[in-house]
Amino acid sequence: MFSLNQQQTREINQEKKKTEGRMEMFDILNDIEDAPADILSANRHLICICDARLLVQSEGTVKMIHKLEQVFSLLLFTDKIVVSIFKFLK
Repeated sequence: MFSLNQQQTREINQEKKKTEGRMEMFDILNDIEDAPADILSANRHLICICDARLLVQSEGTVKMIHKLEQVFSLLLFTDKIVVSIFKFLK
């Protein structure tokens, strides 16, 4: 029978994790409206995504500007921060 030792299992799991990270990056690139191609990089990894709303202050009042069709997000990568508008799927 075929059996894997712990080192081989660890290497397989690391490669699987790298592949899943790359797939996640392609999904993000596909979801961002007018995404620049330089978001994809072999050394860049996504740390977190944070949804945000744009606030504008005029004459002492704060108004929230947020279209229902758009989601504003901050994407924190290992080497950059991207402010994006995600495509809305109807």
